[in-house]
Amino acid sequence: MTPRNLLLSFTLALVASAATAKTTLPQGSIYPDVTQHPVPTDLSAFKQPASLETDMKAIQTGTLRQRLEALKAKVLRDQVFVKGGTFQMGDFGRLQSREHLPWDNNSNSGPLHKVTLTSYSISKYLVTKAESDLYSEATHQPVMGAGELRSILKADSALGGNWYQAKAYCQWLGKLTGKPFDLPTEAQWEYAARDRGRFIVYPTSDGKIDYNKNVGTSELLEKLPPAYGAAIALFPPSPLGLYDMVGNPQWVNDWYAADYYAHSGEKDPTGPSAGSDKVLRSSDNARYSMTMHRWQDKPGGGAQFRCVVNSASPLN
Repeated sequence: MTPRNLLLSFTLALVASAATAKTTLPQGSIYPDVTQHPVPTDLSAFKQPASLETDMKAIQTGTLRQRLEALKAKVLRDQVFVKGGTFQMGDFGRLQSREHLPWDNNSNSGPLHKVTLTSYSISKYLVTKAESDLYSEATHQPVMGAGELRSILKADSALGGNWYQAKAYCQWLGKLTGKPFDLPTEAQWEYAARDRGRFIVYPTSDGKIDYNKNVGTSELLEKLPPAYGAAIALFPPSPLGLYDMVGNPQWVNDWYAADYYAHSGEKDPTGPSAGSDKVLRSSDNARYSMTMHRWQDKPGGGAQFRCVVNSASPLN
């Protein structure tokens, strides 16, 4: 397999599996249309925000100290303030779907339960290869990812690591900035994905999967310039301003328990006190990247991630 094809197979797992996925879940109109998704002739819309391009160049230019200062400025600018509040966490399909049935066919996303969160901020972007490599250089920690795939990923591609690496990176940002950075809790991730707890099924620009408009197919990404590769933020953000919340399994802080929602605390829940697996949110299949979907993996596995700042005051 050529490097280009290898990269595409990694980046586009979400659409390869979605094209053949079958489902018997209710309310068919909410699910992605996997039969008609023409590639637009004008590809100019699929590009990163100019501010992100500028920031990514800055963290790769100059001395180590200069690059760390640029990273410090970037990660603080990237934070989206999320005003706290109370919401119904979990599968809300019985309340919203036409058939009053769950959206999710996994029983671990229920029961629906009340959660109240303190205000916080969450990064609009996934952590990139360039950012994680700068962390490794500054701390003398092993780089995240491995093998041929890592070597061909662009600097502004999302680069996953194991849960321990993701946690350490976010906490290191806290030391760099003097702010309480961490991985998001599961409740924080869902609240933000649902635009502060609204009944939103998919954390996209419009709450649905619209192939080649708010998420890409392999046919589209094969036609984008090679420089784009697996770059982050090529598609529109969620209403809250978060990019790439669909199609990218993402670590959160919590230990996983299938029945946790039945006895979750209401105020700023942090998950079970212990476990063998950590919670993942989103999926490499856009179809199963619903805001309430819960997955799990051993903390030594690999996934992408973004960080939060646990401060009740806006940073920007």
